[in-house]
Amino acid sequence: MRRASSGRYPLARISALCLATAATVLACQRRLPKPVPPAIEPSSARIVAEGDSSAVRRALVRSITRFQDAWRDAWQRAEVARHGALAFHFLRPDLEAGYYSPEVRRYQAIYCYSGWQGALAAGPPPSEPLISDPRRQPGRMSSAELDQFRARAQSQERLRAQHLGRIRGERDKGTICPGWTPPGDDLPLDEGPNLDLGLMVGSRARLRRERDSLLSRLEHAARRFPRDGWITGQRVRFLLDQQMPKQALAIADTCEAGADWCASLRGLALERLAEMARAEQAFASANATRVTPADDPDCGEPFVLSLLDDESRRQLGALDCSARAAALDTLWWLADPLWSDDGNDRFVAHHARQVGIALRAAVDRDERYSWRSESSGEAMREVVARYGWPSHSYWGGRFLDDSVSNNREAVRKLPDAPYPALEYSPDRSTFLPSWHVLASPFDASADAWVIERPEAQSIDDWWPREHMRREVAVRPMPAGQLALLRRDTALLVAVGVDDATPDHLRYPDERPRASLIAAFGPRRQSVLDVRAAAIDSTLRLHGHVRFEPFVLGVEVASRVPQEPARRMRMGVRPPDQLRANEVALSAPLLLHTPQFAANRALTPDDAITHLAGSYEVTRGRPTTVYWESYGFEPGDSLAVSVELVRDERGGMARRLGAALGVAQNLRDSVSVRWLEPDVGRSVHIVPTVTPTVARAVTLDLRNV
Repeated sequence: MRRASSGRYPLARISALCLATAATVLACQRRLPKPVPPAIEPSSARIVAEGDSSAVRRALVRSITRFQDAWRDAWQRAEVARHGALAFHFLRPDLEAGYYSPEVRRYQAIYCYSGWQGALAAGPPPSEPLISDPRRQPGRMSSAELDQFRARAQSQERLRAQHLGRIRGERDKGTICPGWTPPGDDLPLDEGPNLDLGLMVGSRARLRRERDSLLSRLEHAARRFPRDGWITGQRVRFLLDQQMPKQALAIADTCEAGADWCASLRGLALERLAEMARAEQAFASANATRVTPADDPDCGEPFVLSLLDDESRRQLGALDCSARAAALDTLWWLADPLWSDDGNDRFVAHHARQVGIALRAAVDRDERYSWRSESSGEAMREVVARYGWPSHSYWGGRFLDDSVSNNREAVRKLPDAPYPALEYSPDRSTFLPSWHVLASPFDASADAWVIERPEAQSIDDWWPREHMRREVAVRPMPAGQLALLRRDTALLVAVGVDDATPDHLRYPDERPRASLIAAFGPRRQSVLDVRAAAIDSTLRLHGHVRFEPFVLGVEVASRVPQEPARRMRMGVRPPDQLRANEVALSAPLLLHTPQFAANRALTPDDAITHLAGSYEVTRGRPTTVYWESYGFEPGDSLAVSVELVRDERGGMARRLGAALGVAQNLRDSVSVRWLEPDVGRSVHIVPTVTPTVARAVTLDLRNV
């Protein structure tokens, strides 16, 4: 008894306790049901065994929803930790000072969800009163104070600019106002390809483990139902969210669902791997194998018309499906950012967005956005189709969500918080051509290809119909000077461009690759010249093409991702091939030539080597004008005249003074004339069947 009271038990009693515990565990195990594999919830285990994939989908949707709720909660905590909650009375000092702060921009973008057309310009929203004086009862303002506030808010022109990107669904009437990341604000990490960047570092590991668990459930369901396209698609989606694109590509390669869906998933995975050429082939294969219903008004392309300007949308919308397919073929050909790169990035981005929308809209909502048709799902689809996934999603807090939900209920709209402000980084380009270029690409001048915001235009005033962000940016280059010289069976094309590579001066040790390309139509292009471009000098390229219209492209590749590529495009309708007994002159070319030996004839090679990079001339150095005559024999008698005309119309005062004879009209000219053949002037005979003579004259403009 003493041993028992001191806490020591005999060995026999310990053994009896262990045996009793083991018996209890075994009995409990007999009463418990058979363990269910981790891929399927217990409620759907019986249905898995019977082969009903629809119930498995419902169980997986519940698992996906739980994960997304956990992710959303962590994201909202991260947003509040970064910048705090956003309330209307905090914005009043900015408005009164005339400061269009980042908070003002974001508040207005969030209130766009409620359909409130001018949340700030019209005064405080009814569900969130403005506190004008802390000593007063909240929501009570004098009429004079309210009028003063409205006048100050309405005077801000930038408030109107925020609505440039307003998108409204046709059926659900939901509104979303995407915009740029506010100028002056730090650019956050791009969350488009990696949404976990929106989380705090401490919560990422936990949510990655939960996503791994969800992927295990999806994998088990896929082994049971390998032909279920929904399950396969969700596996690819969450593998990409987990930053595992190679594993996602392996799933797409072994996909047993429909051929078009499997090819689309493969293209999405390849796009994330930056293999654009293979991704383009995958999406093209998906389009070729997809069966489009005869009565489909979108002709199998539900979002493409939303990318176009009004005239393009009207013209293409009136075409039948076969004619529209041909027009879209031309559209994607012209929208390719760089013809010298493998794969059409813009075509790939468009179809990758469509597949991403389909994967996320398969559930009512994803981690941050609602896809329900009763909410703003239709507008959200158009936002992603036109601009891609936002670079950053700004959440203003639960109080602001409640305020927007109250406004939505007041106009009989379904509340569907959260309501993030969708922001895009300003380093984006627009590549789809306007209707003017699409309808007649061979007549489009170089300035018709607008791919980025003009330098003189404010970021608030520029919101293109569509845009995308490339890993390597593409910037325009000046048009330069174009030379078209006729030969017997081909056309000699040469270009000279000044200041073609201003960004490349930061890396002068390596010369970038420059290409001259003639594109005659979709999948019909010819590379005329490829060479290393000299830094800080005129870029000169040349080659031969056949006599038919083409779009000429000059492209300079980047050497590092931080360095943008450069491009210039223009439509060219070349002159016709010379016929027998036909005479003609080429367009004159400006050359920057050194001091050649006296009486030396310039050859076409000299013209190409010294072709000026623009049509601007200076008085500081001589300028040579070069041209060719066709059909004239070298010994024919010709009267040649080169005339320099100054055409500066000036203002009304100068024109009036010129009419009265008291001022110059700035329209005088200088002429040089001579007769050929001239023993003091040499010409070069080009060896062609059609008589071709190269002529040149050097002008000294110092006294002009």
